[in-house]
Amino acid sequence: MTRKFDFQTVYQREGTRCVKYDMRNIIFGNSTVLPMWVADMDFPSPPFVIDALRRRLDHPILGYTFRDSDFASVLKSWLFRHHNLSIENDWVQFVSGVVPGLVYSILTYSNPGDKIIIQPPVYTPFFESVKDHDRVILENPLVKDDSGYYTMNFDDLEQKAKEAKMIIISNPHNPVGRSWNHEELFRLGEIALKNNLVVIADEIHSDLVLSGAKHVPFISVDERFKEIAVTFYAPSKTFNLAGMSTSAVVIPGEKLRKSYELTLQKFHAWLGNMMGLETYLSAYTDGDEWLNELISVLDENRNIILEFVSKYKDVLSISGPEATYMAWIDFSKLGFTDDELKDWLINKVGLGLNHGLGFGTGGDGYQRLNFACPKVILEHALSLLSAELDKLK
Repeated sequence: MTRKFDFQTVYQREGTRCVKYDMRNIIFGNSTVLPMWVADMDFPSPPFVIDALRRRLDHPILGYTFRDSDFASVLKSWLFRHHNLSIENDWVQFVSGVVPGLVYSILTYSNPGDKIIIQPPVYTPFFESVKDHDRVILENPLVKDDSGYYTMNFDDLEQKAKEAKMIIISNPHNPVGRSWNHEELFRLGEIALKNNLVVIADEIHSDLVLSGAKHVPFISVDERFKEIAVTFYAPSKTFNLAGMSTSAVVIPGEKLRKSYELTLQKFHAWLGNMMGLETYLSAYTDGDEWLNELISVLDENRNIILEFVSKYKDVLSISGPEATYMAWIDFSKLGFTDDELKDWLINKVGLGLNHGLGFGTGGDGYQRLNFACPKVILEHALSLLSAELDKLK
């Protein structure tokens, strides 16, 4: 397939203050592992985004900058084009990142001691955001069938919702890669309405839905859900812009929105940064063709991983993923303890992955592998794994 954009050049990221590469010794105790963990891509950010930064730098004054109506309108247009979601400009507010946004939401819509539902195994900062602010986690663990396919446990959710104040969902789900469907989100929303829960929807991976699946925004499922929902979006995963610290929150309900804006004012967290704004505007304005090519590359890489796991199906298994660029791989049949598995992958295989237990209940025996990288890197990683798996036979 001929592509307009480059997804195969390998860039040396060491020495750029890169978390993924330059912190390997801190994270893994090994500075030589091939890092395939944190959720940023080894693809260059789009050239039109880089050009937008250069154009802004043609002006030598980098003073205070405000966000005009373009901040909301480009997101509004993007969500309609890609997810058939209609929003209004005044529903949109700035936030520096989804995790800070989770914290602001917890501080806004709950009090110390309140119970907040999360659905492990799930993105690690969900746990931290709740516990660090003296709220209580109520776990509503996902369930998986014999094939490893994950679904929500609605019977358990019905019970937990009776004592909770809010629920945080990952849609699509990180790390298991599910793209929640209309029926699942409807059932969750009905339970939330019945029990007066605020629904915090992390939809940062919404653009990264792979072939065969579709993203369903939570607030698109039912008009009533707009009054109870706070949804986060960002170009950071889609366009590899995590270092720009610029995201957006969409809050249709006026009562929830006004409360959230008051929290931002209290923390003086509404200003943001000039370069983050430039990348955000450029990505959501010009990024359609680039995203289409990215998805095709991720589809190809997913297939490489699925074929590899199939080759070693006696000891490895995987379901999906339907979305994200994360492979949630079950290593439990190897018979290692979690500590042994972690040590084996780092010091024998030479791979730096995300340890499954970091995602909470249901993470034991699993590792999360980031496959958003040039094909040659992925194939090298799998060759390292293959060599050590063969030694175990």
